[in-house]
Amino acid sequence: MEGQIKLTPFEYAITRPAPLSYQQMLQYAEYEGVSRLTEEKYFFKPIYRFNHNTYEEYCNMWDKEEYPVLMIQYLENKNFTGVLNGLEEARKKAHELIDLIERIKKGEETFDLSRIEELFIQYKPYSIIIDDIKGVTTVCDVTTDIDLETLEKLSQAQRDFDKVGVKLNLFLQGQLKNIFKEYGELAELLTIDEITGKKIININELQERKKGFYLHKGRIIKTEEMEQYKAENGINLTLKERTEKDKRVFTGTKRISRTYMASNKPPCIIGQARLIYSLKDFMNMPSSCIVITPMIVREWEERLKKKNIIGIVTDEPNENDFLSEQNSDSIIGTQDATLYIENDDYVKIKTDGIQVERLSKEEALKEYIQLLDWYQQNGHQEIEELISLIKSENWELKPLDDKISSIKQQLEQIRKKEIEDSSRDL
Repeated sequence: MEGQIKLTPFEYAITRPAPLSYQQMLQYAEYEGVSRLTEEKYFFKPIYRFNHNTYEEYCNMWDKEEYPVLMIQYLENKNFTGVLNGLEEARKKAHELIDLIERIKKGEETFDLSRIEELFIQYKPYSIIIDDIKGVTTVCDVTTDIDLETLEKLSQAQRDFDKVGVKLNLFLQGQLKNIFKEYGELAELLTIDEITGKKIININELQERKKGFYLHKGRIIKTEEMEQYKAENGINLTLKERTEKDKRVFTGTKRISRTYMASNKPPCIIGQARLIYSLKDFMNMPSSCIVITPMIVREWEERLKKKNIIGIVTDEPNENDFLSEQNSDSIIGTQDATLYIENDDYVKIKTDGIQVERLSKEEALKEYIQLLDWYQQNGHQEIEELISLIKSENWELKPLDDKISSIKQQLEQIRKKEIEDSSRDL
């Protein structure tokens, strides 16, 4: 992996809203921390692009599955024992960081980003390596000499580290909004140096960052400077851009089909999108909701069981056993659906494919009516009254939102009955 760094759109795209300072800390951990643990061998070097209020990740990770295999072999042959020994100390630092966050929330300590960064850099590199080890043994299905007891130890540590990452991200978002109220939403684009006072904040610079930038080795590169930066640093970065047409249809890598658990499945499901990046996004979700998220996080699983969630769409292809237990369909691995689908957009998922389509309200109404026709043809007597209304003159006088609402309520009743019926059959 010497020589030119070839970076392509990360096949398992990570797109998440997070403060720039958090992303900087993450890259420091990836470059400095992992480099130290593996003696600068076999680890990925990502570039983040800030775009549409999320971060797209581009890196050379898992190229032909070579990187993780070599990394595991290196750790097993040279330093795996050292990593395991350091793991316990890293977990202590992670818990120390959680304790620090709680003390700051209670007003027992002042907000000190330098101290937070110090603890983060001490635990996060282990979290990154564990993710790769788990990926090798599960996603890549590569056989290693790591025993089951050790793997379980790594899994427990991974769960601890995941919780810390989620809490830290949410904590920083809240702190920045409170401390830098005058900058509004731009506060999340402050760098570590600006937050700690090492660099003067420039409001014009923050407004420029909002338009987009790249992050490499924790350093911000403006979009117009990227071509020169790539040439100077030997970076081959291929960007994937969508046309306006492409921003409507998203293809996944796999479908996990559980639509209504019904034996005679409808041709599609239609619902309103809700983007989920954190626990707070589960508040006030619409009925007949289709969750759009970068990935499934363990802490969300109970909330994803809500009956108003009829579909789940992810950017990443990481399959989760939980998804196969849902009373809904899941399309995983769309790469970038979260970049282009907005909250409350109408979304259609066909039940015989792996595509997700974003609809206008007018298109959604037509699809809803076609779905009602399908149910009528399949013997659902309860919709006859609504079908008659749709064919009447009074229907044309109703506002568009009222028309959609009427059909949604009818379909929700059908869905509820089918779930109850199928549950009794099990």
